[in-house]
Amino acid sequence: MCGLGEDHKVNWILRLKNRHKILFFAIQQTQMSNAEEINVAGCWGSNEFEHDGVNAVGRSGGLLSIWDKKLFSVFDIIKTRYFIIVLGNWSGISSLVNFDNIYGPRQVSDKAKLWDDLLTIKDNKARAWVFLGNFNAVRRPDKRMYSQFYSITTVGFNNFIAEAGLIDLKMGACANFKGYGCSDSFFATKLRVKELDTFAETRPLTKAEFGERREGFQKIGDMERALFTDLKQKARIRWAVDGDKNTKRWSTNPEEIKVEALRFFSSKFHERHTSCSRLTSNRFSRLSHTEAQSLESPFSHEEIKAAAWACGSDKARCNSSFISLVPKIKDPLKMNDYRPISLIECLYKIIAKLLETRLKKVVGSVIGEAQSAYVAGRNILDGPLIVNETKWALERSGDHGFRACLLLKPQF
Repeated sequence: MCGLGEDHKVNWILRLKNRHKILFFAIQQTQMSNAEEINVAGCWGSNEFEHDGVNAVGRSGGLLSIWDKKLFSVFDIIKTRYFIIVLGNWSGISSLVNFDNIYGPRQVSDKAKLWDDLLTIKDNKARAWVFLGNFNAVRRPDKRMYSQFYSITTVGFNNFIAEAGLIDLKMGACANFKGYGCSDSFFATKLRVKELDTFAETRPLTKAEFGERREGFQKIGDMERALFTDLKQKARIRWAVDGDKNTKRWSTNPEEIKVEALRFFSSKFHERHTSCSRLTSNRFSRLSHTEAQSLESPFSHEEIKAAAWACGSDKARCNSSFISLVPKIKDPLKMNDYRPISLIECLYKIIAKLLETRLKKVVGSVIGEAQSAYVAGRNILDGPLIVNETKWALERSGDHGFRACLLLKPQF
């Protein structure tokens, strides 16, 4: 179907349904990420229907099954990304009937899993089965035209049909298709190409039919490119019109944008909670009153000078900083689509050095002895070294020690 989100496609399905008196529709490639947004009533033309669908993944896949609820009474539905199985009773048929709407995956491994899943379901539910859809597989090389043929896919597909005991019915295309403007001309061309594919299943195509089929593919490609160009132009026009009409929030004044940016991002750094949770436990090491005061006391000139000189001569000069807004997405429309980035050189490094110097003096009193990093006098390599030495000692102690070594699980 290649998309079911446009009105002209919905109208085409309705005309097809009325012309051929269709009672069960199996549609593949809806390309709708939310199947609930499909205009199913428009496809059927009345409220005498039931349906179920599978969401597309991005622009790939998507299934929709519609049936006449007066003739088909459903009692169970099984569905995955690649199929919808509708189980029920059809009026006038004594046995239960199952309709399986399938859109086959492209990967060979995914196809094999799909055939296995369908066989398992069919074996567990003995009744009449109807498999229909786009299997993305062919039974013979002559059915694959103007595309690459994979024998392994054909073998798997034929084995599935044989094991399931299915009958491959010869299907025909719609004859005497009437066009209803440009959109229906597009579908008429696709149906004619499909009809020629059907002829190729039973006999070789004539030279004229080969030429018509080639021209059909070319026409379909031209129409799709024209449709894409038209959609791009409509999007540009809509953007221009909506941008001019959006007088309440749309602004090109740099000063207004600066004020709004400052207001928006200032709120992000505002503390909303006046009270914070506290962890109370005797197992936690705590700073002494003197140590806590040393962290909160004002910075002295000597500390600042020592931190600046500790940065080294290869560091950047001290300069004022400013903030730049970096877009998070391709086409940002609001402030939340930007990320503020501070473009500063050296000042923040001095502040970080000041904090680091103060923390060095007290961090050792709250970090456990087993911590082998980020504390003065300890080395991050002490942990792996202790593990290796312990393992070596246990191995030398004999069989008992080696078994104990297996229980050792260091984590870093």
